[in-house]
Amino acid sequence: MTTSSLSESQVRVNLLHRLADAEKLLTSQVSQLRTLRCDILAAVAKGVSAQAVSNGGIIPLAQVEKAIILAAINDCKGDKLMASARLGIGKTTIYRKIKHYAEDLLTQKVGDST
Repeated sequence: MTTSSLSESQVRVNLLHRLADAEKLLTSQVSQLRTLRCDILAAVAKGVSAQAVSNGGIIPLAQVEKAIILAAINDCKGDKLMASARLGIGKTTIYRKIKHYAEDLLTQKVGDST
């Protein structure tokens, strides 16, 4: 059946079915995103709470951000593009942050070996 042979009511019904399918898909993706964010926050909370105890209850925001980004990348099995999308940040931002974390790690290792 072509579009021109469909009645207006049939077109409307088809459109409503497609909208319902799109809504189900979107609802599922939103649910997965919420679950991921909850999992990330739970993982971060565990690591952050241990650090907070030794730091008088205050953790620098940069450390919390780093933990969240690294947890998201881990949950996305290394897929940085997916992790950035799920976190709501740009892919350039996540790559820049990872580069910064690597530079910090190298600086710490050089400092530790001297």
